[in-house]
Amino acid sequence: MRLDASHGRRTADADAAERRGGNGGSGGRGLKWRLTALSRTYLAFAAADPALLELMHSVKYDPTASLELAAASQQLPALAARLIEDAQHRGEVREGPAGEIGLPVMAAIHGYVALTVSGGIPADAVERGLKDTIAFALRGCAP
Repeated sequence: MRLDASHGRRTADADAAERRGGNGGSGGRGLKWRLTALSRTYLAFAAADPALLELMHSVKYDPTASLELAAASQQLPALAARLIEDAQHRGEVREGPAGEIGLPVMAAIHGYVALTVSGGIPADAVERGLKDTIAFALRGCAP
């Protein structure tokens, strides 16, 4: 249960970062800002608790996982879809199913975070690489 509760808190942190970047109270910040806030939150979470990151992704394929943990593992893809839908409404992202557009965006960010947490990215290159990953993802979903 501790892992379920911890994951929920950390997901709430990411959701709060996304809301700060949204139209509701953000001053209309766009997808780049929102994706950067989400990515930094995700990277901080992963660096602070890599075992929980692994659990979060492995639970999707574990038929014995609790319903609460399985549902929590779906929050990041849902958040990505909301980011894409909002950006589509602002004309920042091409038309199409938000989930399908958001999947490679989050895959790129998740891959970068996984490389960083595993030591594959030198500490002095993390911020630059994160910016490059976000720029790459944004080009992939541009109108």
